[in-house]
Amino acid sequence: MIRVLLDTNIIVSGLKCPLGLPALILQMAFAGLFEICISEELFEEYHDVLNRARLKLPPATVVQALSWFRANAVWVRPAGVVMACSDPDDDMVLACAQEGRANFLVTGNVIDFPSRWGKIKIVTPRQFVDEIKQAGAVSLL
Repeated sequence: MIRVLLDTNIIVSGLKCPLGLPALILQMAFAGLFEICISEELFEEYHDVLNRARLKLPPATVVQALSWFRANAVWVRPAGVVMACSDPDDDMVLACAQEGRANFLVTGNVIDFPSRWGKIKIVTPRQFVDEIKQAGAVSLL
């Protein structure tokens, strides 16, 4: 099964705008069409960002999403430190993807990441959906 790491900006966009590609990607994840990998540090970032008052996300939506990740994601504990991103805060995201043996890291900020890290493709939501379509992995697209 395909394993994916979703950057925090994808989670935020997916929950704020139900008609965009990030929302479609979240729906596919929630439907179990691919595995999501996550670390405790990344989960804490999801929690902190999704609960920011300025985002105005409904608390029930945040609780439901975080509960899904807590129960269904593949949890990893990165063993090493990665220093490859132009934004050092993103290094922990890349470390999680590496430890989780993700096939894809989906982000709205590809410019902050290397274009590829080992076997991990770092892609935008559009690129990810296109890759999934081409692979024939998801018939509903």
